[in-house]
Amino acid sequence: MKQKESFAAPYLERITWDEIDWNYSFNKVRTLQSRIFKASLENDSERAHWLQRLLLRNPHAKLVAVYNATTLTTGRKTPGIDKQKILKSTEKLDLALHLFLNGKAETIRRVGIPKPNGDNRPFGVPAIRDRAKQCLCKLALEPYWEAKFEPNSYGFRPGRSAHDAIEAIYSQLNHNVDKWVFNADIQKCFDKIDHEALLNKLEAPSIIKSQVKAWLQAGVIDTYVQKPKEIRATVGTPSRRYYFTATSEYCAPRIRVLPFRLC
Repeated sequence: MKQKESFAAPYLERITWDEIDWNYSFNKVRTLQSRIFKASLENDSERAHWLQRLLLRNPHAKLVAVYNATTLTTGRKTPGIDKQKILKSTEKLDLALHLFLNGKAETIRRVGIPKPNGDNRPFGVPAIRDRAKQCLCKLALEPYWEAKFEPNSYGFRPGRSAHDAIEAIYSQLNHNVDKWVFNADIQKCFDKIDHEALLNKLEAPSIIKSQVKAWLQAGVIDTYVQKPKEIRATVGTPSRRYYFTATSEYCAPRIRVLPFRLC
């Protein structure tokens, strides 16, 4: 453990959370991500994976990951199965100091969100440490896959939203020419994802693959039922949080739909 933490420890041990220059840290992370993006664009997977491992050990990447998980997100005050909330500056810095991927995952606490019809929609809440690790993992995965995505893909991508998809559809259809429109939906996508198939398509260093596998196979405890019990599934994602949906987007089959003129 000391060997894995030694890269980030010298910098993190001589600062406080309130002294962090966030612009500097975010720029450091973006620089590494730009190098990963370029290597992926050039199909240099070996270099890209080396840079991804470098980012995972980078102290600024760890700070940004903890900042995203404990400060920016709206669910920062929602505890996981360990009932731990990290809100103090000293706790956040300590989390960053000891943050690294270890191929392990805590059991996920699943709560019920009331629906208009009276039923509950299950929503998984990982432990705060796992959420920080997921943010760190996302920082390394995102630039690699951004270089490979189709230009007309908009789901779970940085800087893109539903409004961009609407604009793209409008620009394609606004030419007074009849065209085909295809509407496709993958039924129960997140409930039926095959773990091995997803991991085989996840082009990433082994440390990331083992960590993602641990998250996929993490047990789930339904806390909103009368008799909570731990469930371990062999398919599907235990939580529909952004990090799991983004991973699914990385590994989804690429479908290019071209407009066709109607005869």
